[in-house]
Amino acid sequence: MHFSDALPLSQSPRFAISCTASPFAAEPQTRMLYRKRIVILLLLIAALLANFWLGSRYPAIDEKAAMAGEAVLEDVLSFEATLRAGPDDPFWERVGKSTVNWTLTNRQGMTFGVLLASLVLTLLQFWPLRPSAGHSIRDILKGILIGTPLGVCVNCAAPIAYGMNRQGVQHGTSLATMFASPSLNVIVVTMMFSLLPLYMAVTKVALTFLFLLLVLPLLLRIGLPRAAAATAGDAAANCARTPRLRAAEGWPEAGAGLLKPLLRNFLFIVLRTVPLMLLAGFLGALMANLLPLESFAGWRAGFGAMALVALLGTFAPVPIAFDIVVIQALLVAGLPPQFALILLITLGMFSIYPFLIVSRMLSLRFALLLFGAVALLGLGAGYFAQAF
Repeated sequence: MHFSDALPLSQSPRFAISCTASPFAAEPQTRMLYRKRIVILLLLIAALLANFWLGSRYPAIDEKAAMAGEAVLEDVLSFEATLRAGPDDPFWERVGKSTVNWTLTNRQGMTFGVLLASLVLTLLQFWPLRPSAGHSIRDILKGILIGTPLGVCVNCAAPIAYGMNRQGVQHGTSLATMFASPSLNVIVVTMMFSLLPLYMAVTKVALTFLFLLLVLPLLLRIGLPRAAAATAGDAAANCARTPRLRAAEGWPEAGAGLLKPLLRNFLFIVLRTVPLMLLAGFLGALMANLLPLESFAGWRAGFGAMALVALLGTFAPVPIAFDIVVIQALLVAGLPPQFALILLITLGMFSIYPFLIVSRMLSLRFALLLFGAVALLGLGAGYFAQAF
C-alpha cells in the first residue's frame, strides 16, 4: 500500500477533496482504515508521558517541594547554573551565561513539549477532531483537564498548544492547556499552600480559574471576531483531509507509514518553536540581569512600581515552581506583599515565549491582549494584597 503522508494531507494529490452532506461522514471509515497508526501513536504518547512524568518531571517537582525554603537559586532565571556568573563579570557575559543556564534548565521540558506536539499533530491527521462552533466553556474545560497533569512550565507547554492548534483543536482548548499546566498542577499547588501565606495561595487559585473561565473566553470573542468563519474553514479543511478509502494496512506498513509524517511534523515544530525559545531565553536573561527580582524588595509599593513589577513578571520566562520558591525567599528578605502577589499571579502564567508562540499561532494583537490581561490581573491582585 502506497500513499502520500505530506503535511497537511490536503496538499497531497492522492487525497480526495470531496464531501457528502456532512464533512465528517467518512471519519469512522478513516479511523478504521488508519486504526493501527492511531494505536501506535497512542502508545507512543503514553510511553512519552510515562517516561517524562515518572522519570523526570514529578520527581523533580517533588525535589523542589522538599527543598523549598532552603533552595538557593544559582542564576537569575534558573534553579541551577552550569555557567556561573559573578557580580564582577561584564554585563553581556552575565546575560550570555544566564541564557545558557535557562536553556539547559528547560531542555527536558522543552524536549518533551516538542516531542508531544509532534505526536499530537500526527495523531490528529489520522484522527481529526470535530470542530465546534464559536468559543465555549466546554473547550476551556477540556484544556484544563489536558493541561493540569502535564507538569510543565508555560514555556514548555507552548509548543504543545501550537501543535494542537495547527491541527484544528479549538483555540480555547489549546490555550487553556498552556495556561493550566504550570498553574494548576497538584504538586505545585500543594507547594504554594505550604510555603506562602494562605490568602496568597487562595487568591492565586481563584484568579487562575477566573482567568481561564471568564477572561480567556472574553478575550477569544474580542480578539478573534472571525472565529465562526475560521471554524467553518476548519470543517472544510477537515473534509479536504479525509483520505480516499483504501484497504487496511498491516502493523509493519502502519509503523513504516508513520515515519515520514512524524519526522515532517517534528521538523515543523522544531523550526517554528525552538528559535523562538532561544530568543525568549535571551530576552528573559537580559531583563533579569537589568532588573533582578531581588531588587524589588527595596522598592516602594506605589502604582508605577506595581505596574512595572506586573509587566516584568508577565515577561519573564521561568521554570515551573520557580515563582513559588523565589517569592517565598523574597518575602523573607522583605519583599512587599503587593509585589509578592503580583509576581505569584504573573510569573509562570505567561511569558515572552508563549507570547511569541501565540503571535505566530493566532495574531500579534491577540498575544498583546493575553499579555495585557495577565499583567492587569496581577496588578489587581497587588491592590487586593493591600487589604491584608
